[in-house]
Amino acid sequence: MTKPKLAVVGAIAAAVAIPLCMQHRCVIKLREENESLRQQAEQLPLLSAENERLSNLLATANSRMTSNQSSELLKLRGEVASLRRQADDAVRREKSRTVAPQRSLQMGPTDQQMEQQKEMAIAKMSYAKNWMLAFHQYAGQHQGQIPTNFDLAAAFLPEEMRAQTNLAPEQFEIAFTGSVFGMTNLQNVIVIREKEAWPTLDGGWAKGYSFADGHSEIHKAADGNFQPWEAEHTIAPPAPGPPDQ
Repeated sequence: MTKPKLAVVGAIAAAVAIPLCMQHRCVIKLREENESLRQQAEQLPLLSAENERLSNLLATANSRMTSNQSSELLKLRGEVASLRRQADDAVRREKSRTVAPQRSLQMGPTDQQMEQQKEMAIAKMSYAKNWMLAFHQYAGQHQGQIPTNFDLAAAFLPEEMRAQTNLAPEQFEIAFTGSVFGMTNLQNVIVIREKEAWPTLDGGWAKGYSFADGHSEIHKAADGNFQPWEAEHTIAPPAPGPPDQ
C-alpha cells in the first residue's frame, strides 16, 4: 500500500512542478522583453533628436544649393545682358562709320574738313622736304650719293622734325638711291614718296613726294593708280660711286 501511495504523491508533485517551471520561464521571458522595450523607449528621444538634426541639415543644404543656383543664374543673365549691349554698341558704331562718310559725300565736305585736309597735306610736304634737305647734306659728304635708308641721314634732320609724333619715316620710302652729281633734271626725279595713298574729300586719292632738287608736292590720282605718273618721274640710278665712309 505504501508504494502505490508514493507513486501517486510523485505523480501529483510532478504534475504541479511542470506548470510552475513553465510559468517561471514565461516570467523570465516577459522580464527580458520588458527590459528590451524599456531600452528602446529610452533611445526614442535620442533617435528623434538625431532625426531632427539630419532633417535640419538637409533643409540647410537644399537652401544653400538653391541660393547658389539663383546667384549663378543671375550672374549668367547679367553677362548675357552685357554681351548684348556690347553687340548693339558695336553694330551702332559700325553703322555710324558707314553712314557718316556717305552722308558727308552727299552733303559735301565742310570748310573745317577742307582746312584739316589742307593742313595735313602741308605737314606731309614739309616733312618730306626736310628729309630731302637732310639727304642732300648727307650726299654732300658722300660723293653725291643719296642715302639708302633714313637712319643714315637722321643726324642732318632738324631737331623739331625728329621730335614730331604724327609723322614717321616708316610712312615713307626712298625711290632713288644713286648719285645726284651730274643730274640735269633734279626737279623731275622722285627721291622720297609716301608708301600709302590717302583718300581726299573730293573722292580721289593722294600721296606725298619729295624730289631731287629739294621741293615736295602732293600728287592726286582720281582712281588711286599712281604707277603711270611715278614711272614718268623715276629714273634708274647711275653707276654707284665710292662706298659710304
